[in-house]
Amino acid sequence: MKKLPTIEEQLRKLGFTVEEFDSYHRRVNGEFDFWRNAHHRAFQWHDRFTGDRGAKWEQQIVDFIQKRLSRTQVECDKEEFVRRLTQIGWTQADAEMEWNKREESSKCTSKA
Repeated sequence: MKKLPTIEEQLRKLGFTVEEFDSYHRRVNGEFDFWRNAHHRAFQWHDRFTGDRGAKWEQQIVDFIQKRLSRTQVECDKEEFVRRLTQIGWTQADAEMEWNKREESSKCTSKA
């Protein structure tokens, strides 16, 4: 019987980076945390960029993260975006590169 890919493997296949802090805590793309639950309860999540928090079942978490982090519309100006990322530990240069990457992605999708 073929083993199903883990959540981490699925996310990496979609192009996301996944940091594993311990057997429960994961961070996706440096801005989205989720925690597994050993008692068959929903996973807890925290969007470090927006401050939003919530819970999703294991079967929902990959699609939820993909949709949440694939947002192409930027909801704030560059200064605010960079400030938020530097507050959660990004370097200034990395935050500005992320802004530029999202801006370019937004231009590509708006032309279609």
